[in-house]
Amino acid sequence: MAETISKDQMIQQIYQVEQAFNVMLAEKGQAEAFAFFAADEASLVRGENVITGKLNIKTYYEASTMTDIRLSWKPDFVDLSDDFSMAYSYGKYQYSGINKDGKAISATGIFHTVWKRQADGSWKYVYD
Repeated sequence: MAETISKDQMIQQIYQVEQAFNVMLAEKGQAEAFAFFAADEASLVRGENVITGKLNIKTYYEASTMTDIRLSWKPDFVDLSDDFSMAYSYGKYQYSGINKDGKAISATGIFHTVWKRQADGSWKYVYD
């Protein structure tokens, strides 16, 4: 008999995925983390650019000239679609790094992420 999972338990899964994403980014860098947690059809909006597809997302971050990047975030809110197939999260982020000219850059802001439950039950982002 299959176990029934509650909405609260499913929301907790998203918080855990967000935390795992944070940890991987700190340990392996942006290119690896953003590619790993992306659905195949994922899209990122960075400035005026839309980067679509897991490979393009990885390539985008590999081409970055920023160094000593530090990025962290924590969702303040997560909710799910009624059928538990999609979720969204938002919260605050902090970013810092050194640009190609050696200048320290930092930013804070609000992130928004849309998550899609995969056939294997895992969560991958489709929009960030």
